Amino acid sequence: GLVYKSRNNFDMAIQYYLSSLEIKKQLNDELGILNTTINIGTCFQMQDKFDSAYHYANLSMIMAEKLHSLKDIITCKVNMATTLASTDRTILAKQLLIEVEKEVKSNHLNKMLPSIYESYGTIYTKEKNYQLALNYFLQALELATQTSSLKSMEICERKIAMSYASLGNYNLAYSHLQISQAYKDSLVNIESAKQMNEMTVVYETEKKEKEIEKLNLSNLISQSKLDARRKERNYFIISTLLFIGLTGLAYKAFTNNRKKKNQLNVQNDLIEKSLSEKEILLKEIHHRVKNNLQIVSSLLSLQSNSIQDEKALDAIRESKNRVQSMAIIHQNLYQDESLINIDVKEYV
Repeated sequence: GLVYKSRNNFDMAIQYYLSSLEIKKQLNDELGILNTTINIGTCFQMQDKFDSAYHYANLSMIMAEKLHSLKDIITCKVNMATTLASTDRTILAKQLLIEVEKEVKSNHLNKMLPSIYESYGTIYTKEKNYQLALNYFLQALELATQTSSLKSMEICERKIAMSYASLGNYNLAYSHLQISQAYKDSLVNIESAKQMNEMTVVYETEKKEKEIEKLNLSNLISQSKLDARRKERNYFIISTLLFIGLTGLAYKAFTNNRKKKNQLNVQNDLIEKSLSEKEILLKEIHHRVKNNLQIVSSLLSLQSNSIQDEKALDAIRESKNRVQSMAIIHQNLYQDESLINIDVKEYV
């Protein structure tokens, strides 16, 4: 989600955040749920979907107040103020920002000031007071630079460029826009490198596990061959001491029978392993289908929140019910050990 968000692919970011949200709800991770909800609201805000952004910001603030997380409460209020400003409700936005600024300064949370000043700048941009907006953006940039917050620096540089352009100073606008793009590229590289490092660790771990498994299998084969040679030598010694002809024939018959038995054992092991892998694969498929259906159902629920027309709303609900019907089938299959059939009477 963070990688797609840094690349401004907000639809994909929201999709992964919603998946993350479902997992955190199952784990009852309240702080994780709060953080993900904040990120979802931010993505909607970056897409100019302000109704959804305000909804998630307000929802996040309720969670933050429940957890008594002052920093998150302030973050949510700033997000709400920015959303209000973007929807031309600048008076409410200013009132909220004045309240938040006092809380930040009284609690010495100066790292939050760049976001507050940036929101002030957004409000004055809406009011077409570009010079005052520029002053706030410059203050926000100065504070963000002190804390080396690349994301805030990138946003401030971009908005400073927009302010200079509105004031007709296109040279400075272009210069700040170039700086903003450089920060943006750095953010993408940092997130990509982080993901690459995580995937590399996973890959190397799996690679080592496979090497260990391969060595163990090689040792087992070597030991089996050694045991087989020892038995063959013993049989040869015994056959030599006994009647050579009869014992030779008996030994030959025994060896042939043993080889066939080993071949059957190997084939049975391969069959059992193949069946086990197919069963695991089938469970994984059901699990992924279940997740996909949950995502579709969640997206339909989100869509229904913004639909006013009753017929369209009924159609969305009908689609959601159909998805739920399919989900029940997969749930029953997924929870059943056989993965072959379901109780039709119970399903109906």
